[in-house]
Amino acid sequence: MIDPSVAKHGRILRLVLTLLTASVSVAGAIWLEDLSHQVASLRSVRRHLLETGFVMFTLFAIAVPVGTTLHAITARDRGRRPSRAWGNAAIVLAYGAAMAVLAWLVTPSISATLSGGRGGGSAGAYAAWLVFVLIPFAAMACAGGLYTPDEVSAGPLEAHASAPRQEQRKPAPLLSRALVITAIAGWALGAIPFVLLVIGRLVR
Repeated sequence: MIDPSVAKHGRILRLVLTLLTASVSVAGAIWLEDLSHQVASLRSVRRHLLETGFVMFTLFAIAVPVGTTLHAITARDRGRRPSRAWGNAAIVLAYGAAMAVLAWLVTPSISATLSGGRGGGSAGAYAAWLVFVLIPFAAMACAGGLYTPDEVSAGPLEAHASAPRQEQRKPAPLLSRALVITAIAGWALGAIPFVLLVIGRLVR
């Protein structure tokens, strides 16, 4: 049985690490946005992704590795392996790279004229899409959510007629259920603004 004081200490430490990761990510995104006004390569990226996209993508790109690194402190106490967390981080970063490509393709449809409409127009749709498909993963990384278990429940198993029922465990799939659910939920909300951006790109 886990000592309640130890469990409470672990929760407090995870909260501190979550807040620290979020603070570092926000500060890093702000610093890079400011630096992009001085460095030509960053300025080019910001021009293509627009300021909103640049800030969100840098926030995402910082939160994932920083959160994975800092939450390794409590991984052993939670029965989690850093190697699996870094595998999840690699998947999430690859997903973020794919989102960056999509953003790069749709941003030409965002103009000052369209963004002046009610609700922000195309600029609002762009921001909403990124909030839905990127920020949940950044929040997950900040909270240590990439440290998923190595095993999942396979349901109760009748080991012996006279023995109590035992829970059978099986290796967790390579693609974590938490990542899949987060992606599905994000795209369920982000699909409409993304479709609007694609339509705007096609008719431009």
